[in-house]
Amino acid sequence: MPEIPIAEFFKLFGLTQTASIDEIIQARRFLALEFHPDRGGSDEHMALVNLAFDEIMNWHRHQQPEPLQVLIPRVSSVIDVDRPSFVINALPAIAFELLLLAGSIIGDVALDDPPYLLEVQIEDPILTWCRLEVIPEAGSSSVSLTVDGLTNALYIRDLWIRTINEIGFAHHERP
Repeated sequence: MPEIPIAEFFKLFGLTQTASIDEIIQARRFLALEFHPDRGGSDEHMALVNLAFDEIMNWHRHQQPEPLQVLIPRVSSVIDVDRPSFVINALPAIAFELLLLAGSIIGDVALDDPPYLLEVQIEDPILTWCRLEVIPEAGSSSVSLTVDGLTNALYIRDLWIRTINEIGFAHHERP
C-alpha cells in the first residue's frame, strides 16, 4: 500500500499543518459525528477518519521539541488497573455520552472513540491519565478503568462515580 502524504490527512480534516491539537480533536469529533457507523456512517469511512487522526497526531508529536526533564520521579511501567470498575445502567452509546460529559468536567478529554473508548487527563487531585473502556452487557455497560501509577485506581473510580451521579441528579432534577 503506498504511503499517504500527511498533507492529505490534514486535507481530509479540513485543516492545515499549523492546526493545534484542539483543532485536530475537534475536526475528528465533527467527522466522527458524520461517519461513525452508529450514526449512519460506514465502517470504511470511520476507519479512514481514525487512521487520519492517528497519523496527524503522530506527525504532530514528532514536530514538537524534546520535552524538558520531568521533575516528578515516575516509573513509566506502573499502571494501576481496576476491571471492571463500575456499571452504568444504560446501553453503551448512552453510557459513553455520560462518561464523555463527566470526563469534560473532571479533566481534559484526550481521546474519545465512541462508544467504547475514552481517555482523559485528570488534573485534580494530581495530574494523572486514565482510560475507560465501555463493555456492553445485557441492558447495561461495564466500565473498565486503567490509570497511570500516580494515583490509586479505586480513588479515580470513585471520582468518576461521584461525577456521574452528580450529573444524573442534575438531569433528574430538571422539570
